[in-house]
Amino acid sequence: MVGGYMDEFRHPQGFYIDQMKAYATTKIKEEDAGRVNCASFSSLNNVCKFIAMNDDIPVTKVYPSLRYIGYNNRYHDMMNGAPDMLYEMGDSVKQCVFTLNPYLIDFATEDINLFGNTTKSVYRIKADAIAVSMKDAERCGIKVSELNMYNVLEGLNVVMSNEPDYMLYLEDRIFKKTLAMFDEVKHNIHSKTEWMKAGIKSTK
Repeated sequence: MVGGYMDEFRHPQGFYIDQMKAYATTKIKEEDAGRVNCASFSSLNNVCKFIAMNDDIPVTKVYPSLRYIGYNNRYHDMMNGAPDMLYEMGDSVKQCVFTLNPYLIDFATEDINLFGNTTKSVYRIKADAIAVSMKDAERCGIKVSELNMYNVLEGLNVVMSNEPDYMLYLEDRIFKKTLAMFDEVKHNIHSKTEWMKAGIKSTK
């Protein structure tokens, strides 16, 4: 399937669509909410607009609901022993800093445009989720907005891989372009991680 992900529990058709709808209709108390920067790009914006109209979900809720699905999927997989690209990159960032080598530290922690040219939007989500995102992003040496986009793309990948209604759109331009961007981002993350590993090895 797309990105190689298939739901091992074989949730019934519509499960992830229902998750998005449930997220969209769950009210967050003002004292429990916050606003966070989120990266995006043209085709992803259009995908969110399509999902909003196709499944009658407020367009401002599509991106956060996909982020929620993507984060939960990554967390579930890690808890079951599956490797995670961002977590692995975070490990390498930490090891680079501990080398005390200024060049490795700069490379590991400075923005090197792993996520391409993006725009920023602000979404309202739970404050505790924002706190987790900030901590995870710092660990990986990326921006919170980029981490949110990664989780959104992961969530979209899950939906496209498991929902028959959306599998029909795999060859559609906006979906294909968006998932291709996800592949590019993962390639960039893998390349940076491998470079850091080589740099760490050279200091030993």
